Amino acid sequence: MIFVFLDDGALDVVDENFNFNGEYEGIDVEDSVYRFFDEHFRELKPKFETPNIGGKFLCLLPWTCSGTYRLLPHDEPKKEEFLRLLKGINGVNANRWFSTIDDIQRFVG
Repeated sequence: MIFVFLDDGALDVVDENFNFNGEYEGIDVEDSVYRFFDEHFRELKPKFETPNIGGKFLCLLPWTCSGTYRLLPHDEPKKEEFLRLLKGINGVNANRWFSTIDDIQRFVG
């Protein structure tokens, strides 16, 4: 299970086999719009396999193309950081594991 802290104050909880590239665009991932943690509270960092690219069409209209990435565990568990981020969320999006923030806090222990 993967916890995804969104910049709008919500939290997604998804399966580790979830299509991250389809839901969380590489451009936004690179801009740190999302923070990812596994169920062991290790932060997951993106490793881009295809880079994000962008430019301007006719020197006027900006365009971007999201790259593709994999999420890899980074360092040791960061339970305190996870709990700090959890305090800042305003809701948990529908998932199969948790209904409320309190459910997640009980899971964290």
